[in-house]
Amino acid sequence: MKLAVIGNGIIGSIVSSYLSSKGYSVDCIGPDLGDFNKYEGINIKNKNYNSENISPKFKRNDLLSCKIKSDIFFPKKTNNFFSLELGCEMGLAKYWGANLAYNGLKNDIKKLELNNSEKLFLDKYLPKLNVQKFYENKFNNELEQKEVTKYLKRLSDKEDEIKSSVLSLWEDKCDIDNLPNIEFSEAVFGAVPMKNINYKRILGKVLKLEINPKDTTLNEKIRLNLEINNHEYAYFYDYVFMACGAIGSYRLFKQSFEDINSSDKIFHHPILTSLTFIPKIPYPKKHIGMCNLDLKCNLNDDSVFINFFPSISLAKSFLNNKSFVNNFKILKCLLNLVLKTLIKTSNIPFSPGWIIRRIYLSAIYLPSKYSNSNIKFANKYIEISSKEIFKENKKIINKLWSKIVKYNSKRGIYNLLLKPIFSPNGADLHYSSTLKEYTDPDGCVYLDGEKTKLRIIDSSSSDYLPLANPTLYFISRAIRLLREF
Repeated sequence: MKLAVIGNGIIGSIVSSYLSSKGYSVDCIGPDLGDFNKYEGINIKNKNYNSENISPKFKRNDLLSCKIKSDIFFPKKTNNFFSLELGCEMGLAKYWGANLAYNGLKNDIKKLELNNSEKLFLDKYLPKLNVQKFYENKFNNELEQKEVTKYLKRLSDKEDEIKSSVLSLWEDKCDIDNLPNIEFSEAVFGAVPMKNINYKRILGKVLKLEINPKDTTLNEKIRLNLEINNHEYAYFYDYVFMACGAIGSYRLFKQSFEDINSSDKIFHHPILTSLTFIPKIPYPKKHIGMCNLDLKCNLNDDSVFINFFPSISLAKSFLNNKSFVNNFKILKCLLNLVLKTLIKTSNIPFSPGWIIRRIYLSAIYLPSKYSNSNIKFANKYIEISSKEIFKENKKIINKLWSKIVKYNSKRGIYNLLLKPIFSPNGADLHYSSTLKEYTDPDGCVYLDGEKTKLRIIDSSSSDYLPLANPTLYFISRAIRLLREF
């Protein structure tokens, strides 16, 4: 039996490994952006994606270059929406890794009812680094870290208290003198192409798929039209699994079945951003520059999920920005000197350095019900538009913000801003549910009332977007959807 997995992102790669481990012949299909010739000579510095309020990682030239190539490869038109669709190996995971949000997703993953075999595969495949345990092991002689460890252990059995982040990092590749941050690191799962894969990689772009094509004598096959090195080829498979992401799978589905021409919802998390002071949980002088702490706030009618990032890492990313370095060299040197002095003196209680090591940038994810964005495929383009939900729901958001401030202050977490910063729509980079109207709960596609051998296993077929970072949930869900197959 010949299987195709369309999509070489984190879900496509994991699913391809899982199916091939079961003895199936698997082709994992995704483009090679490096061989695409339409963007030769493009100056990435001339591309402004207004990404300042999205992530400091957009200061990375390799990420910007990948986005530009991907947008040419997969064109989109957006209105009041930041969309990120990366056509590279491992997709977003190549640059972000993932906050696996174990504590925030426990109940969601429990409902999937994974069996032991599925759990063992995921445990073997995905690295999991508990940030605070990592600090405990590396800095167990430091008094501050001992106090943090005791504090978090006292809260460990309480669901609505702050927890350590669990990141998809290889612990043995974490250099203590250069811990992972916004820059490239081999410790980030997905940053380096996987070795010893037991499936076949086809470097091509799927233009269209046909179910039971009329031009072949092969019964019950799915035909994929692929563009490889500017030439078109036909491949035939017994089963096809689509894992191109909420935007990519939507595009391929719509351009394959032209009679389906409607506008659909795309779920995502509106984000509020603030600065917070957490006196009882300082991050070490040497720390991971990614999310360190998570908190799920249960606010009666609503819940929100908060990620906390060390503020020093953000300051360093700003100082190391090339445009800043080139224009303000002397100021940059001076600020770096000030920052180093603050860090060295940060053991002095209530000194500026002591305070800075307790200040975090908090990203507050609101429920997807507050999003109001639509997606459609027309004239060979994906179009995504979003309404100004914050203007329409200003009173609701303001009430929610005041609840968050009170909730946090009772837990020793103090917001330093009177009002939060609103991130652009789509800045969460967590998209789902675009194809939920065309699939059953198991991701199966029905055409003319008949069940086909096409299954959509990524977030686009889900009618639910978890509040926490959903990466682990959708990976687990994809594996669970393969059980009946």
